[in-house]
Formats: sequence, C-alpha cells, structure tokens
Amino acid sequence: MANDYLKEEIKIPFQPSTIETIDASMLNYIKGLDLFTKTNQGFKRVPVVWVTPERAFQSKIGTELRDSQGALIYPMISVERSGMVKDLGKKGSIYGNIPPVDDEQGGSIPVARTINHVKTKNFANKDAMLKHGQINFKTSNPNEKVVYQTMSIPLPVYIDVTYKITLRTEYQEQMNDLVTPFITRPGGINYVILKQDGHRFEAFVQQDFTQKNNLTNYADEERKYESEVTIKVLGYLIGDGKNQEKPFFAVRENAVEVKIPRERIVFGDTLEHENGNFRDAQGPWLPGLPITTRVVEVPGGPSFASTGGGSNRATAGSTFVTTNTFNTILNDVFSIREEPLNTVTNTAGAGSGATVFKTTYTILENTETVFVNGLLKTPGVHYRLNNNKTIEMIGQFGSVENGGTPLKSAAEKGGTKGDVLIISYIVG
Repeated sequence: MANDYLKEEIKIPFQPSTIETIDASMLNYIKGLDLFTKTNQGFKRVPVVWVTPERAFQSKIGTELRDSQGALIYPMISVERSGMVKDLGKKGSIYGNIPPVDDEQGGSIPVARTINHVKTKNFANKDAMLKHGQINFKTSNPNEKVVYQTMSIPLPVYIDVTYKITLRTEYQEQMNDLVTPFITRPGGINYVILKQDGHRFEAFVQQDFTQKNNLTNYADEERKYESEVTIKVLGYLIGDGKNQEKPFFAVRENAVEVKIPRERIVFGDTLEHENGNFRDAQGPWLPGLPITTRVVEVPGGPSFASTGGGSNRATAGSTFVTTNTFNTILNDVFSIREEPLNTVTNTAGAGSGATVFKTTYTILENTETVFVNGLLKTPGVHYRLNNNKTIEMIGQFGSVENGGTPLKSAAEKGGTKGDVLIISYIVG
C-alpha cells in the first residue's frame, strides 16, 4: 500500500492558450454576469450570442432569437471581437524573449517540477547495494541523486484584443437593467479577470458607453435602444494552435550522474590486462616529456613512453623508456622462452630425471607461464614455485595422467632426454 502512489499517473492539466481561448473567456464572462430584465413574457434571462449570425443560419439552429416574421427578439446581447494588436510595449510578467530548446520537444519556460520517485528510488537502492550489500538500506546521509521531472511550455506572446459588447433592447428600462452591471461589477476600477482552461487574462472595461438609439427616426424600422461596451483584454498565446509541430509542453529529467566513456579506438589506446581486470594503457603525461609523448605503465616494471621526437628522451636507466630504447629495457624486464637449469646436471634443458629447475632471475609472483613439450602447465597441479626462483615439477613430467600427486621415484616423475621445458616471466 505504501507504493500505491507509484502506480497512479500524475496528470498536470494544461491547455494551450489560443485566440479561441481568449474569445471563450470573454463570452463566458458575459454569460457569467447572468443578466435578467422584465419583458412582456415576464422577468427573463437575456440571451448572449457570439456576433449575430446570418438569418438563414440562425433560423435553422433555433427560433428563440427571432419571431415568426424573422425579426430579432429583444433584449439581446452580442459579443464581437473588433480588433487585435501585438504591442511590444505591453507585456506581462515575461518581458524578454526566451528562444525554445532546439530539440524535438521545444519549450522555453519551466512551469512545474516534480520528483520521479521510481528512478530516484532505483539510484538510492543501487548505492545502498554497493555500500551495504542490500537495497532499501536506511542511511544517515541524504540521497543526492534525486531525479526531477520538469515541465516547460513555449514562450507566451502577448496581444491586445478588443471586444465590442452590443446591448439591444426595446425599452429604456431594459437598457438600464443591462448597462448597470457593466458599470458596477468592476467596482471603483475598470479591471476584471477572465478565466478559461486554467488561463487568466486581464480585461479593462473602457469608460465610454456608446448609445445608438433610433428614437429620432424609426419610421422605416422598429424602435430599439442600443448601447456598445468596449472591453480590452491583455491576452497571450502559447504555441501555434492547430499548426503546432512540437508538443504544447515538454517534460525533461535532470542528470544525476555524469559518466564520460573514453573512445579507445579514436585515441589508439591499448588495453593491458592485470589481475583479472582491464586497465587503461594510456598513462598520464609526465613532466619533461614532449606533449606528444604517451606513457604506458607496465605491471612490475618501468613505464614505457612513445614520443614523436624532441630532446627530452629517457635513458635506459630511467623509470620509463622511449620507443628508441624499448628493446634494451624489454630484455631487462621480461625473460621470454627461457630454458631453466636443472639441478641434476646444472645445465639448461630437461633430462636425467630432473624435477627441480632454477631460473636466471627472480620471478615476479603470478607472472610465469610454464610449457612442457609445448603444453601449458597449471601452477599447483603440475608444478610449484619455490622462493620465486625455483620450479619443482610435482606431476608426471610429460603428461597429466597423475594430476598433482607426486610419484615415488624421481626417475619416474623426472624429465627424460628430448623433453623441452620453457618458462616466460616478468623479472621481480
């Protein structure tokens, strides 16, 4: 039950702001005034329409706006968008220009951030497993590898939108009922807030209420009272609407670990294998060497450096060598394909039942390879190393039939004429 929140998808409601969003906010504001007045059919709500449509279309969608003869039924309120201006001098809270991120998601402004609990938990469990050998191990140190999901949106573009609210009535008393809320609802200021789809727009009711009555001459048309209320809205647009190519909001996660792999092929690195682990043969640059010099560390021996030239070259007695002195130092560090001396005849090579052999130099531990008649022998099974300079054969010399069990007779387990014993090792 404690992890049930991980199964729930957290949704952040967000709708892009378009011109239709601003229009809908204005229309809903006028409808939200909920204006009533007295008519010949009683005290009724005044209908609000978005710009009176054509008569043919209006007669099809409903008859509540026109009578049987096709004349409009008053009172009525209509809303019309009369103008739109992109004024760079009038902007909201985001005044500067912030270009979007140049990728497939886009987005310019972070608007929300939440923790990705699943990925954060995985990083914490990994560190706990490495340090304590078990996951969900409680430690006193806070988890520094917190994965955040950040949501960003395109840059809002601010515009001034002008709306004309037309009030039409048949009587002066009806006009008074409809005009009064437009004057009194904002209070002592002419400022209101419009809301739509989670967006908020600032609207300013203009101070002039234009009267267009036909009382002086209505011989050819019906009598009517008409007033116009102008409202300017400071709105903003987010995205390109239906022509938006990228998402309306982008969700990104932060990096909690930085790992830089090395391109070994590009840099020409050589992998050295030591104690069962690969190591980078590309060593550090040493002072006194040209900048083009590459130092290669060798286990148990000096460091080798390759350089393209220059006067700062190493000598054979230095702790590292260049390619010019490689062969000389190699012979001092490695003993390759050496035939050790047998203790029976004190000569190189096997034979005469010898089972103990001595090398020329001290062997660096775990670096020797022993071959008998071309077959690689296993330490502890076919031979043992004594004092890092003496090799004792403990199995049948030429084969592996008896494993690591010594035989009774030295002649039986010793080498015979024609056997070849070769050893390669790093000088200890």
